[in-house]
Amino acid sequence: EAIDSAYEQVDESIEKEEEDEKSEKQYTYGEPPEVLGTAYSMYDAAEDEAEDTSFTYGSAPEDINDDSDEEPEKARSEQKPAKSHTTHEEPVVVSPPPAPTDDRNWNEKLQYLLQLPDTSADKYFKLSKLAHDFVYAAETYSKIIITEIGLPPGRKTIEPVAAGGQAGGEKYIVQGIFFKFALDIFDIYGGDEYAMKAASHDLKGLIGYSGCNIKGLHLPLMALIDYMGFRLIAISILPVKGDSLKYGSCDGGATVRKDNAKLNKLMKAAGQKMNIQGHRVGLPGRALTKLYAPVDIEGHIGSDGRFYVLDFARVFPPERPTAESAKKKGVILYNLLRPELVRTNTVPLSSDAFTLWSREDPKKVQFNSAVAAATTRLHKEVIPAVARDINSHAADAVYKKSPENDVIATTETIIVKLHAAGINLRHMGKVRRLIRDENEHILS
Repeated sequence: EAIDSAYEQVDESIEKEEEDEKSEKQYTYGEPPEVLGTAYSMYDAAEDEAEDTSFTYGSAPEDINDDSDEEPEKARSEQKPAKSHTTHEEPVVVSPPPAPTDDRNWNEKLQYLLQLPDTSADKYFKLSKLAHDFVYAAETYSKIIITEIGLPPGRKTIEPVAAGGQAGGEKYIVQGIFFKFALDIFDIYGGDEYAMKAASHDLKGLIGYSGCNIKGLHLPLMALIDYMGFRLIAISILPVKGDSLKYGSCDGGATVRKDNAKLNKLMKAAGQKMNIQGHRVGLPGRALTKLYAPVDIEGHIGSDGRFYVLDFARVFPPERPTAESAKKKGVILYNLLRPELVRTNTVPLSSDAFTLWSREDPKKVQFNSAVAAATTRLHKEVIPAVARDINSHAADAVYKKSPENDVIATTETIIVKLHAAGINLRHMGKVRRLIRDENEHILS
């Protein structure tokens, strides 16, 4: 009865908010937006932006200035020919989206709101409300799923579903949201805590792509729910399936796709904005494919004609392993460099540095060395600079504990400062060692 009541409360709350919203101003999510009015308008705009190869951060090395992205002769000879529709520059035909029949069609609502002009008075209000509703629903159902984790199949209120992917536990679908546990059940990461870290990188990578603002690339809603020691990843369901994959790999790099010219350009543009190095990937003995993303990224053409991106956990490169950390299983899957550090690096960095997937890349040594240099810069330059700044401003009011500025506020200030500089919290101890004794209260 308690669980049934929880279902009713969340549904009634969201439905009431939607009715209130409609009474203020009527609009239809399925109304054909102008940008989808013709098959060409959306993709022409996306191609124009993708062809702009200017860099926001760092300098463009010779490899990235080569817009041909041609594969080595060996790779071309082994690669299967692409399907005919992917070898032409003809745009994908996009029909006006129908009005969602499911009130929990989170994706269609999100995409409709995102295509509204920025001058729309209530665009960002409605986006904020949609995000609030999504998180509220995700939290409610996550609590039910986690509470019932010990129950056998057939006794759970929300039953698990069969879904692919090794890196996680049971998967669930409820109210248009896909849930998966961040658990290391296949011993990929070396423990559940590291699987949870990888899940946080998934959200970080999505935020990175969102910040690129590449017209034509579409992303899901995502939330991380921590409850009773477990972490669930909640993602809005997208109109994609196995055969819609056109970029990246869904089988651990055994097959790497790069089948659609327009999607390739969009992914390259996003990679360049995040300062990700284009690099060649493939399992040893297989054909090599050049990507501007990690090999296990997934770029799809949805059934609605839009380009969608999924699986962002390894967008940002791994920190160079030390002799000690290299002993830990899967360390390059969760000890990643922060996006702020990657963006400000002088040269682009490869997402797949130090991995098996880039072992056959002719420029493997060069790209690994670039990530090693960025790691050295983090430890030798960035961390000491932040410590010096804290020492020189220790007397500032923001670092002083008082009724108006409690321990939590001070801690949040430090976290924001470290992250803004590109320093992971796992290195807070190294920052602390550089803080003068009289200022130790700041990090205590």
